[in-house]
Amino acid sequence: PPAPTTSGVAKVANYQTATGFDLSASISGVTNTAVSVLSGPSHGTVTSVVGNVVNYTPANGYYGSDSFTYNIAGPGGTSNTSTVSITVGLPPAPVAGAAAVGVGYNSVSNAIDLTSSITWPSTSVAVAVAPTHGTINSVVGNVVTYTPINGYYGVDTFSYTATGPGGGPSAAAVVTITVANPPPPVASNTSVNVPYNTAKVIDLTAKVTGVSSSIAIASPPGHGTALVAGYTVNFTPTAGYTGPDSFTYTVTGPGGTSAPATVSVTVDTLAPTGAAVTMTVPLNTATTLDLAPHITGSSISGVSIGTNPAHGTVAVNGTRVIFTPANNYFGADSFTYIAYGNGGISPPALITVNVVGRPDPSRDPNVVALVTSQVETVRRTSRAQIANFQGRLESLHRRPSDNNAGTESNSLIPRVGTIGTLAASSNLNSQSSAQAVDRPTGVAYQPGANLQGDPAAGLNQAASVPPAAALANVTAAMSGGSNVGAAAGLGKALTAIAGAAQNGTLNISASTNASGGTGGAADAINVWSGGSVRVGSRNPERSDGYSFSTDGVSVGADKRISDKLVVGVGVGYGRDNTSIGTDGSNTRSGSKTVAVYGSYQPSANTYLDGVLGYGQIDFDNERYVVPVNDFARSRRTADFLFGSLTAGYEFNATGLRLSPYGRLDVAQHRLQSATESGAGLYALRYDSQNVPSMQLSAGLRAESAHEARFGWVLPRLRIEYQHEFKGEQQATVSYADQVGGPRYGLTTNPYSSNVLVLGIGSDILFARGLTLSFDYQMQRSSGQENVQAFFLRLSKNLDGKSVAPPGASFALGSLGLKIDAGYTFDDNVTRASADADRLSDRSFGINVAKSRLIPLGEKTRMFLNGFVGGQRFKNYSGLNNLNGGIDAELQYRASGEFDEPIWSLFGNLTLSDFEANQRDGYRYALGLSMRQDLTDRIGLFGALSYNQRHARSQVFTGSDYSARLNLDYALAKAHTLYLSGECRYGDMVSTGTHTLANINIAKVFTPDEAFVGRGLYAYRVDGRTMIFTLGYNYALGAKDSLDLSWRRVTATPNASPGIPGIDKPRYVVNQFTLMYLTSF
Repeated sequence: PPAPTTSGVAKVANYQTATGFDLSASISGVTNTAVSVLSGPSHGTVTSVVGNVVNYTPANGYYGSDSFTYNIAGPGGTSNTSTVSITVGLPPAPVAGAAAVGVGYNSVSNAIDLTSSITWPSTSVAVAVAPTHGTINSVVGNVVTYTPINGYYGVDTFSYTATGPGGGPSAAAVVTITVANPPPPVASNTSVNVPYNTAKVIDLTAKVTGVSSSIAIASPPGHGTALVAGYTVNFTPTAGYTGPDSFTYTVTGPGGTSAPATVSVTVDTLAPTGAAVTMTVPLNTATTLDLAPHITGSSISGVSIGTNPAHGTVAVNGTRVIFTPANNYFGADSFTYIAYGNGGISPPALITVNVVGRPDPSRDPNVVALVTSQVETVRRTSRAQIANFQGRLESLHRRPSDNNAGTESNSLIPRVGTIGTLAASSNLNSQSSAQAVDRPTGVAYQPGANLQGDPAAGLNQAASVPPAAALANVTAAMSGGSNVGAAAGLGKALTAIAGAAQNGTLNISASTNASGGTGGAADAINVWSGGSVRVGSRNPERSDGYSFSTDGVSVGADKRISDKLVVGVGVGYGRDNTSIGTDGSNTRSGSKTVAVYGSYQPSANTYLDGVLGYGQIDFDNERYVVPVNDFARSRRTADFLFGSLTAGYEFNATGLRLSPYGRLDVAQHRLQSATESGAGLYALRYDSQNVPSMQLSAGLRAESAHEARFGWVLPRLRIEYQHEFKGEQQATVSYADQVGGPRYGLTTNPYSSNVLVLGIGSDILFARGLTLSFDYQMQRSSGQENVQAFFLRLSKNLDGKSVAPPGASFALGSLGLKIDAGYTFDDNVTRASADADRLSDRSFGINVAKSRLIPLGEKTRMFLNGFVGGQRFKNYSGLNNLNGGIDAELQYRASGEFDEPIWSLFGNLTLSDFEANQRDGYRYALGLSMRQDLTDRIGLFGALSYNQRHARSQVFTGSDYSARLNLDYALAKAHTLYLSGECRYGDMVSTGTHTLANINIAKVFTPDEAFVGRGLYAYRVDGRTMIFTLGYNYALGAKDSLDLSWRRVTATPNASPGIPGIDKPRYVVNQFTLMYLTSF
C-alpha cells in the first residue's frame, strides 16, 4: 500500500495540565508504527507516545501557543510531516500571600520581591495599605521598594494585591517588615568645675550619640557622690574637699551599652569667710573656742588675731582661740580674727566676749563629793568607836561554864602533848590515822588551777613528835603561871617526861589554871585596847567617787560589879583619809571620843550591851578647782553624840556557840561651818550641817573553842544585815566673798542603804589574863560601795587572873569546817611586763571548806572536799570574786610504814564569779600526786596535773600542764617551813597597754574591764610560768595556825614580738600573804 499521510491539527491543553492528543483523525493510510514526534514543543514536553496518542505537558507557568511536528510510517513508507498546534489555557487568578522581610536601620530603597508570596502567576502588584513607619518608593511588577523612616527601628507593615493573566486584583495580603536595631550608643568624655561644698547637676545629654535609653555610673568619684537622674548626674563633693576628682559612666540603648567615658571634675576652692561669734567666759578662767564651725571656705588652715581685746589676752592654736580675761574682770569685750585657707584669707570677723560670774557650786562634782565624804566620814568615825566598844562588850559575856574555870578538876588548859601528834598505822583508814591532825597546808599545797583551795588536803600522814617538841611541852608544863607552886610544876613536868619516854608524846591533862580561881571576879579591873581599820571605795574612777581608809583606836577599863553587870569607861582616837575623784581632792580628819559602856546579863544566856559617847572631829580638806588649776583648802570641825544598844541570846550547840542578836546604833553629828582659802573667788563657805544617823542591825555570831599551847583560841564567824535610815541630807554652800549672797543647796546622800556583813575573827586567850582579838569583815552594800574592815583588840586583867575557858562539851565538839582568812600584797596584779603597766594592790580573802573521808578498802580511801570563798581588792574592785567548788581525791597507801608514800588521783572543779565578768566561768584540774614522809621532820609532796579554764571572755579561757614539788621541814613542834616549786606550760594571761609587741604574740586580746579608765588590754599567749613559794607556818594549836608566805611568779611567752630591739615581754610577780587558818 502507499505510504500513510498526515495532516496538521489544532489541540487545546489546560494550564499546567498534562493532556493526551489522539492524532488518528489526522492520519490516513496503512500504518504499522506509532506516531513519531519530529520536533518537540517549545513550551512543554511530550512525555510519551502510545500508538497515535501523544501525551503533552505544558511548561510550568506557561500559557499560550505551542506546537510540535510528527509523522508516521507504514508498509508503504513514511508519511509526510505535519504540525500539531497547541493552545495552552490561561492560569487561575493570582492569590496574594503574607510575607515577612527585614531591612537595615536607616536603610534606603529596600526592594521587596513578592513573587514567591503569590500563588498563580502575577504580572503586577499594587499597594493596598501604605506602611506606617516608612514609604513605598516604587512598585515594578511584583517588586515593591520600601524605605523606613529615619531613626525608626522595629516592626512596620503594608498590604498589597496581585493581578495576573488569570485575573485580579487579588484579595489583599500583609507584608511585615522588621527594621533592625540601631548600633550601640557612644558616650564621650567631658570635664566640669564644681563649686566648693556645693552639689552640681551635670547634663550629659550632649555627650551621648546614638540611640540610647539611660546612663549609669560605672565607677564612682573618689571625693564625692554621683547620683543619676535621666541623662543628668548630681555630683556632691565631699565636705571640705577641693581639687581634682572623676567618675565614669556608660550609656545603654536598644543596640547595647557603650564603653565607659570619663567625667573629670575639678572642685573649686572657696575664699574663707568668718562669721561673728559670741563666747561666754567664766571669771578669771582661760576659755577655748574652736572657730572651725564658724568659718566657711576651703581647706581652712588656721586663724590669726586682727585686733586684740581690751580686757584680756588671746592665744591661737590652729582654728582655736584661747581667751584669758584680765584678773577679776567681768563684762563685755571683743576682738577680731582672720581665717586662712587655700582660697585666700577672710575679711576680719568680730568675736564678742561676755565674762560672766561664778557657776553654781552645787553642780560641781568635786564639791558634792567633798561634802558627801565628810558626811560619810562622821558616820564612819562614830561607828568605828561603836564597833570597838561593842567588840569589847561581846568579850565580857559570862558563859555558864565560867564558874568552874578555876578548879583543877575542870580545867581545860590545853593538853599540849596531844597537839600535832601523829600515830603510825599500817591501815590508811585506822582510827589513829583518821584522828591524826593534818600537817599545815599553806599555799605550798595549792594546786596549779586554783590559788584558793587545796584538792590534795586532808591526808593524815603518820609522824612522831620530834624531841624538840617534847622539850617544848616540858617547858610549857613548868611555866604554868605565878600562882602555881614550883613543886606542883616540877611534878607535872616529871609526869610529862615519863609519858614522853614511853610513847614519844607529852599529855599534860591536869594542868592548873593560871588564874588560880574564877576569872573575872567581882573586884577585878580589866584594861583593854582595841583598834579598827576600815577601807573602801565608791566609784573611785569617777569624778564624784571616792576611796577612804578609816581607823579608830579605843582604850578602856571596866569593872565587873556583879555576875550580871559590867561597866566601863573608855576613850578613842580615830583618823580618816578620803581621796576624792581623780584630780587629787581629799579630806583628812582626826577624832577624839569618850564613852561609857556596860553589859547586863539578865540570865545566863541573854545579854544587853550598851554604849553612850561623845566625840569631836577635825577636818583638813583640799578641793581641786579646775578653772584656776589650784586647790581650795579648808579646816572644819564636827562633834557628835552616839549610842548603841545590843540585845542577844547565846546558846551552845555541838562544837559551836551561836549568838543571834539585834543592835540599834544612833548618832547625831554636827558639821560646823567652814570657809575655804587658796582658790580666789572660787573659795566656798560651807554652812553648818546636822547629820543624823540611825542604823538597825540583825546578825548571827558563831564561835568555837580550840586548845592551844599557850591557852585558848576562840575563832568566830559573823553574818550581819544592816539597814541605814538616812533620809534627806541637805547641805548649803555659798561663795566666801559674797556675804549675804546666794546660797546653794545640795543633797549628799538621800537614800537609805542595806548592807550585808560577813566576818571572821578570833580571840587568843593567854595566861595571866591577857587576850588578843582580831577580826576581818567585808561588806556588800546596795550601792556601789566596796568596804573592808579590820579589828584588833588587846585586853588584860590587872589582877593577873586568866580568862575563863569554855565548857568541855563545847570545846571538844566540831562541825568539820575549815576556814582560812588572809591578806595578800601583790606587786603586779595586771601581770604586766612593762613597768608602766605594773599595778599593785592588796586583797583580803575568806574561804570555808568541808571535807569527808570515805574508806574504800584497807589501803584506799576517797577524800571529798567542798569549798566556797571570796576575795576583795582594795583598789581594783573588778578583781573581786566569789568562788566555790569541789575537790575529789582517790588515795592509796601500800602499808603503814613510816616512809610509805601516799599516791593519789585527784580532780578539782571551781566556779568563779568576778565583778568584772570577763573572768566569770569555771575551771577544772585532773592530776596525780604523791606525798611521803622522808624523816620525822621532812615531808615531800609532788603533783602532775592538767588544768583547763573556761571563762566568759576567750582571753581568760585556756589550758596548761603543771608539775609541782613541795618540801616541808618541821623546825619544831609548832613551826614548819615549806618550799614549793611549780612549772606550768600552756596558756597564760597578761594585761598591758595596746602595743604592737603585745599584739604580735597574743592568741586573742580584749580591753580588760577590771582596770576601768586605764586603757589596758588583756592578752592570752602561750608560754611557761615558773612559781616559787617560801612559807612559814606557826601552829597556835591543833586547829589554828598562822601562815606567812612569799610567792614569786615568772612568766615568759614562747613567741617573740618580731620587732627589732624588743625582747620577749616577760613578767614577774611577787605576792606576800599572811593567813589565819582555823576550823569549826
